[in-house]
Amino acid sequence: QAEYGSICKAVGGQEIIIRGAGEHHINPFDISEAYGLDNPNFIRKEDSRTTISEKTEFIYSMFSQIIGDAPDPSQKTAIATAAQNAYASWSRSRSDEDIPTLEDFYQALVDYYNETEDPSGTILNLIKALEFYLVDYTTLFRGHTNVDMSSSFISFNIADLGESNRPLAMLVILDCILNRIGRNRRLNRPTFVYIDEIHLLFKQQLTAQWIHKLWKTARKYKCAPCGITQDCEDILTSEVCR
Repeated sequence: QAEYGSICKAVGGQEIIIRGAGEHHINPFDISEAYGLDNPNFIRKEDSRTTISEKTEFIYSMFSQIIGDAPDPSQKTAIATAAQNAYASWSRSRSDEDIPTLEDFYQALVDYYNETEDPSGTILNLIKALEFYLVDYTTLFRGHTNVDMSSSFISFNIADLGESNRPLAMLVILDCILNRIGRNRRLNRPTFVYIDEIHLLFKQQLTAQWIHKLWKTARKYKCAPCGITQDCEDILTSEVCR
């Protein structure tokens, strides 16, 4: 309910207004060398394949939310190949300028579709589902991130976010937090994550699984997560949350 904006402003932080079509954009394909809670690059530099593999797992989750079901084997192959191609430049340079966008991934997916057979039409279904997020009235995930993700205090404001976009937006926000945890870990800095109304995240299987993983692994990466809710009884009905 936009309760943290004044605190964020008072300490010189970055408040990110999450809307389907607004001035703030978050690139779901943002990545760093230290991305991923299971990535050895948190500790040491290795080749980029582990990092991209971790990111591809997130892209699978993203598509599960978009199409309402887990990708089938042919769809997973298409997503993985498109991800490898979309991140090819970044893999060589490790430069933020070469991080792909949603549009870049979409084109990589279209290229894969044009070069392979798709008798069941499942890959085409991925393309059509993704097109919804490329239209003018859904700009949240288009282009490069245009907010200061390096601020020491970041507040994600989802008060104006429509219900249809909320599950995917929450997944992308959690992935942004994952990127920041990795960056801070490499800089030997702690990260404090506060999630208000956390019971809402347990209504979606994918976000519930992400929170579960965060709580089990965060301490190793100097992260202290804290969930806030008044609905303890409701939360305890979830086995994942319990």
